[in-house]
Amino acid sequence: MRPRPQPCADTIANGISAARSEFGPDTILCRRRCVVRLAVTRLRSSLFRARTAAPSLAREYYDLAPGSSVFRFGFITSTTLKTMGSNNKRPASTSAAAPSLSKKRKTDNMQKYYAVQAGFVPGVYLTYSECQAQTAGFKGAIFKSFLSRDDAEAFAAGKKVAVADEPAKFYAVAVGNPTGIFTDWSEASKSITGIKGPKYKRFGTRAEAVAYIRQYGNREAIEALGEKVAEPVEKVEVEEEPVTIKKFTPIQQVAVKKPAENVLDIWTDGSSLANGTAGSRAGLGVYFGEKDPRNLAERLPGEPQTNQRAELMAMQRALEIAPLEQHVRIHSDSQYSIKCVNEWAAGWKRKNWLTANGEKVKNQDIIRAVLDKMDERSAAGGRTYFQWVKGHATNVGNIAADRLAVRGANLP
Repeated sequence: MRPRPQPCADTIANGISAARSEFGPDTILCRRRCVVRLAVTRLRSSLFRARTAAPSLAREYYDLAPGSSVFRFGFITSTTLKTMGSNNKRPASTSAAAPSLSKKRKTDNMQKYYAVQAGFVPGVYLTYSECQAQTAGFKGAIFKSFLSRDDAEAFAAGKKVAVADEPAKFYAVAVGNPTGIFTDWSEASKSITGIKGPKYKRFGTRAEAVAYIRQYGNREAIEALGEKVAEPVEKVEVEEEPVTIKKFTPIQQVAVKKPAENVLDIWTDGSSLANGTAGSRAGLGVYFGEKDPRNLAERLPGEPQTNQRAELMAMQRALEIAPLEQHVRIHSDSQYSIKCVNEWAAGWKRKNWLTANGEKVKNQDIIRAVLDKMDERSAAGGRTYFQWVKGHATNVGNIAADRLAVRGANLP
């Protein structure tokens, strides 16, 4: 045990001398000031000893036999429990002399290894700042932190790491510096500190985090994830799968009438360039099939120009175009839009289109229009089904609808 520092005699003597000079040698004020200075000096000395010797005190406490007494600093006293057995279990709550380290603190103190699988210079780095230097601004950057260097090296080499090491949380930062997906809150918080109007959210899967940034992030944020960002129409010279596009109005649905046969599959999608920012442009796409004259690409009318409104409007236009007596199945990658009409609408109707917080339901003008079209179809003998599909994957119909929506967003 390190030696205990004693109060400095010169400090006390100087304080007493100053008090006598100021108040006189035998006055009450002088005696009080001397007592106070002595007490303050001793307290500071005790605090110093507590700060410097606390770690060793904790170790001594755990090494003591059950029933032993501990006396340190003159103000910390504790006795170990006699009931502690050979299993070395510690009491759930003890005095200040027996601090316990939480699991989080232990994890924070461990060395982290930052693996960069895709970046300017792939490899393993020991600090987040080094990792950020290799990934910030790199299109499609892939990086992750590990507690094991072997796992980090395997990840950087492109190998699959055990599922047990997968993070339970993904922090999506759509507006920040830098933007991206983080698996550690301490790292994510750095990217939003000092940012005016940051936009971020926690998710349980990476796919959800990617979708969030795609919806609320700007062009640079989406490109940093390696996501495809819409280019202006004039830059698109060749389409991989050309589709015939024709604009329809609600009146034209009368001209398209066929006997109800099976179910008509329709793919819908919405797109908003620079979604959530001033000057955003949204469009909607409706895809019936290759070279189908009913395929549709339109700009979203009105304000705001958001991705969610475009998704809902695409559903509305699909129901306007399809024959009323035809059973239809709308495929959409927007869980929000599907739940709006399939799950939440019933409760909103009962509450006069107010949320649980008493606020007006957002986008209710389009949601109610979709519900009206569904009721019209039901009255005519047709049924409306909804099917969620994973966006930007391998579904041909969803890819075509997304392409139409992007084109619609670029229309004047």
